Amino acid sequence: MKLLVFTLSIVLLSGIVSAAVPQWVHSGTSATYHMTSGGWANGAPTENNAAEVYITHQVDEVTAQGTTGTVSIYNPLTGQTQTQQVTCPDGETACLGRLWLDPKDPAGSFKDETGVTYTIGNRIAYSAAGRNWDATMMSYQNPGSGVVYSVIYDTQSGLVLAYNHEYPSEKIYSTLQETNAEV
Repeated sequence: MKLLVFTLSIVLLSGIVSAAVPQWVHSGTSATYHMTSGGWANGAPTENNAAEVYITHQVDEVTAQGTTGTVSIYNPLTGQTQTQQVTCPDGETACLGRLWLDPKDPAGSFKDETGVTYTIGNRIAYSAAGRNWDATMMSYQNPGSGVVYSVIYDTQSGLVLAYNHEYPSEKIYSTLQETNAEV
């Protein structure tokens, strides 16, 4: 279960690439996401194939080279928490612990591990972490597999509000639960 949860969290955040550190990100900035995952078959959930975790990203230090931080994954079923130190070099590829994308270049700063560019969708009203956001949704659908990847972010700040992966056999949803970011 630990490996599955950690792997899922890395997969979900693997889209974030070169995203300059925004001014609102500083030492102590954190965001917690609620992630649920479940198996699917024939268009319906499968029994006994679900996971739920809370993933907290905390920025410990911001430098000209990027950020360092701590990622904690809490499993409410077991009460266990996994913690990992992370370094996110500015301009580098995917980084577990980065909770933003560049709002000036969202499609350029959020790509999957193969470099596929997401399509920017409409601006939407989105509610997360007890707040209403002016958000934008980006998505990508793999024509071969049918897998749909999407991210919803605060249009002004680039704070990631939700990220989802929908595979034919599994659905993974992650939504911002709380943040201390002043955006």
